[in-house]
Amino acid sequence: MTNADEMAELVPSAFGALITPESSEGRPSTGIPISPAADPTGTRVRLLDALSDRSGRPVDRIAALSGHAPDRVKAELGLLELEGIVRELPGGWQKFTIKQLEARR
Repeated sequence: MTNADEMAELVPSAFGALITPESSEGRPSTGIPISPAADPTGTRVRLLDALSDRSGRPVDRIAALSGHAPDRVKAELGLLELEGIVRELPGGWQKFTIKQLEARR
C-alpha cells in the first residue's frame, strides 16, 4: 500500500499547491491536486479518500466512507467533476489516477 508521503512525491509540481502530510491543516495527502484554500474543511480530501480509481462507487457508499451527507457528497462530486478530478460512471463515481490526470495536461 502507498502512504501519503509516497503519493505526494508522485504528483508533478505543475499541478500547483497540494495538501501534504505536513500541511498546516493536518490533513493527509490524497495525491490529487487540492489547494488548501479550495478545501478549508477537508471535505474534498475525505471524498477523494472514499473514491476508488479502479471502479465506480455509489453516492451512498461514498457518503458512508467519508462521513458526509449524500446531498453534500453529490454537490462536491459535481464540482470535482467540473475540475476534471472525478467522473461519473454507470456504477458510480470514480477518481482519475495521477497518470490519467497527467495525460490530460
